[in-house]
Amino acid sequence: MLKRKLNLNMEHFYSSGLFLTTEEQLVLLTSLPVLQQENKFSSVAFLGKIFGTENDYYIAQGRGEDFIRNKMSFYSTDGYTWRLLFPPAEDSLKYFHLIRTRFTGDPTSKHRYHGRDGNEKAEIKEEHRLSAFLKLMDFETAIGPKNSLMITPKGIINKNPYFKGLPVDEALKLESYLHYRLPDSDVSFAPTTLICPPGGDRALQFLEPINRDYPPGESNSIHVHKNRNLMMNR
Repeated sequence: MLKRKLNLNMEHFYSSGLFLTTEEQLVLLTSLPVLQQENKFSSVAFLGKIFGTENDYYIAQGRGEDFIRNKMSFYSTDGYTWRLLFPPAEDSLKYFHLIRTRFTGDPTSKHRYHGRDGNEKAEIKEEHRLSAFLKLMDFETAIGPKNSLMITPKGIINKNPYFKGLPVDEALKLESYLHYRLPDSDVSFAPTTLICPPGGDRALQFLEPINRDYPPGESNSIHVHKNRNLMMNR
């Protein structure tokens, strides 16, 4: 399953020149199942590769019992050894956008930046910056089709075993895609009272659709692959 997913993803990036080599894929096919087994994750996903000036980062994410709440991010510089990325501190998220330099590929290096007033100087460890980047990226780009997740009576979010994909006409609509994140009120069924339409199924309609993103109509767009078996959201 993992091999098929990795190969599928690579096919869509060949034209850009940014993809994993055969050697890199083989390394990940070896290390990611070990990462999943050692941490008892229900699933592990390879999120991508961050290019640095001296070395690169491979990024993976494991999920536990709850598909959205129980997830952990990891990074590796060789594809074999994975290190846990702890949740970023508030300051790392607050000042992340002030850093203009590229990642180096050395998690112990430090990046200097100017404060909001332009005079104050501070620095942040690259590992902390990487953690903040992953947190913000996950918040903005973790997206999936509607009805693909379900929430149990105990409030646990799981993959919907009955979901087989979207019909083509539905797949072309922005409202058919949801953010894989909970609204501000993360308390069992509480979010569904705000999102689920009258008469809707609260077990399935509890996440935010991407067509509500700001600015309306400009944040996302659906692109159809020429053979119509792939929809890309940009």
